Amino acid sequence: MSGILSNIPIVPWVQRTMNKMNENQEESRDKWKDYWYESYKELAHEINARITTSGIKPCPSYGTYGLWYLGYIVDSSRNFQNWSIEDILCKDIRNNKKLGRKKVLGKNAVYAVLALKILNEYQQNINYTQLLIDKNLWEEVKKRYLQYYLTKDRDRTARDKTATKDQGEVKIAMELFKAKLIVIP
Repeated sequence: MSGILSNIPIVPWVQRTMNKMNENQEESRDKWKDYWYESYKELAHEINARITTSGIKPCPSYGTYGLWYLGYIVDSSRNFQNWSIEDILCKDIRNNKKLGRKKVLGKNAVYAVLALKILNEYQQNINYTQLLIDKNLWEEVKKRYLQYYLTKDRDRTARDKTATKDQGEVKIAMELFKAKLIVIP
């Protein structure tokens, strides 16, 4: 069984949203957000789960959109793009008018990508579940995100802009990784 987020199994939620994007040949983050919530409501109805406002939280949706957009998810119908953290944070994606009003993938996508990179590193060295026993995956993601900021001579207020806890995007990345639904270059 898939991990749960907002009372809904994560893997079917992601797959359903992704399938809607693929079927409708959409790329915009705005459409992803619409399909994300639509899939949430459908699955909640199917499993008789209580619908909460957490199902429309942007952080997990945007983090998962970043994974989909960059081709990290198996069967995404998108080519894998190995963007740097800098590109994920700063690369202007508006050259494609279909992408909507937001111009970058953003930090939620960075959190999800960093989680996958960490899990992949641990899988290659030791059993990745050891990471979950020894360390909290979110804490490791946050540490690397802050290291990135501090090594780039960025504004030191990055600490203030970094989420204080996993908003769902790291948990989603972990569940997709565990289900072997991630493209690892």
